[in-house]
Amino acid sequence: MNAGSYGCECGAALHSVSVFSPALGHVTLGRERFRYGYRQFEVLDASGASLGGWFLVTSATFALARCDSAVVHAAMRGNYLKKKATQPVLAHSAGCVFRNPSAENPAGKLLDAAGLKGYRVGGMAFSQMHANFMINEGNGTAKEAFSLLQLARVAVNERFGVDLELEVKVWSWR
Repeated sequence: MNAGSYGCECGAALHSVSVFSPALGHVTLGRERFRYGYRQFEVLDASGASLGGWFLVTSATFALARCDSAVVHAAMRGNYLKKKATQPVLAHSAGCVFRNPSAENPAGKLLDAAGLKGYRVGGMAFSQMHANFMINEGNGTAKEAFSLLQLARVAVNERFGVDLELEVKVWSWR
């Protein structure tokens, strides 16, 4: 998925990945065999085309730059304090639930403007702190979460003409 924050993303530091897929089996791939972007990671076949189908990352190797530990600690603390001031970092949440449609209109801003900040369905709610964080208040169900997501997509589309795309990955095991 290429997680990221404050202009940094995992893909930029990724050196290699070990994956399992039905098409490849279990293999380790270098940078030439994967592609990443905003909240996107894909494995490429030998010709450079997207592998398609499912795959499981079993391990990853990152190429990191050496840095003084005090500098790293200060950066981590600064990022944590910034997030804590603007995001519900201690809540039961999977993080942002929708991808940002654009830098000018991030999902949280659209959800807030649509009146969904703090909106609840059963035990699930959009955070009062940041509307793109769906939180479980302790007794929320998957059915309530899906209802809240659908309600939000409809509300934002009707108000702004924007189709919100899920950032979280959802699979059905039926």
